Amino acid sequence: MRKKMMRVLAIAAITALSVVPARADNVCQSIPVAGDACAGGLVLSGPAAKSVGFLTPVVVVQQGGPLTYINADIEGHNVESCHFEGGAKVCDYGPDTNPWCGEPDYPAGKCPLFWSPVRGASIQQVLGLENAVPGKTYGFYCRPHGSAMTGTLVVLPKAS
Repeated sequence: MRKKMMRVLAIAAITALSVVPARADNVCQSIPVAGDACAGGLVLSGPAAKSVGFLTPVVVVQQGGPLTYINADIEGHNVESCHFEGGAKVCDYGPDTNPWCGEPDYPAGKCPLFWSPVRGASIQQVLGLENAVPGKTYGFYCRPHGSAMTGTLVVLPKAS
């Protein structure tokens, strides 16, 4: 199963490199294990992401998501609502009631607005987009790799 998942993630990375900008509908069609999980926006990182950054540096999503993060690298990465301005980390914080909040990683008042766990090769949902403001642009980064892996998330109003 692990070999199959690695093969599927490698196909996703190769497909993403040929789709610029990467779109969830194009990339996810080539990933049989993703299914409907890719129905919204898509953040993608490929091999050597800590050196080359996210393959999707700008992502558009509707408020509430879904936003899928595909890490096609064996090294652990994530998506978190922080960016860098003048070398300083600037974060958009959300409610401390989010399940990923709490010590030791996120003390009270310092919980990321949106977040995914740090994992090696994986497909996962970015959580917390229900608290994102439509019409706003947010920076995101990979917590372990800081300013080497950053991107921008544009939030649209929910479809009516």
